Amino acid sequence: IMLAIPFGVTGVIVAFWLHGQILFGFFAAIGTLGMAGVVINDSIIMLSKLEQEYDDDSAASIDEKIARIAQTRLKAVILTTLTTVAGVLPTAYGIAGYDATLAEMMLALAWGLLFGSVITLLLVPCLYSFARHMQHRFTSVSVET
Repeated sequence: IMLAIPFGVTGVIVAFWLHGQILFGFFAAIGTLGMAGVVINDSIIMLSKLEQEYDDDSAASIDEKIARIAQTRLKAVILTTLTTVAGVLPTAYGIAGYDATLAEMMLALAWGLLFGSVITLLLVPCLYSFARHMQHRFTSVSVET
């Protein structure tokens, strides 16, 4: 779950670099913390759904089952991300007024969230699949011996 945070922080750093800002202020750190909370929430939603619905008894392969389950959470994570980003981008870019302190916070939140959510949608199911493959490999080895 916590592995999504560094990818979100990478999105914040890239966004600030592309906008020509090399110094991060206090409000940028607050925006980054807010982004981390949302990205962690997305990871928890994905992982809890995978844990609830994964069935070892079904005939489908591990990857097919994980892909099917992750697909059900795709819409929820994307809608959460897009509505949050759509809500904070006008403040970040000064539409209808500009506040430098809030713009920094909203810029960090929006771009970090976009980057972190995309990684969450890919990374969490892949790591879950890796864990299930390792579990399957070690249980089949212990049964054979």
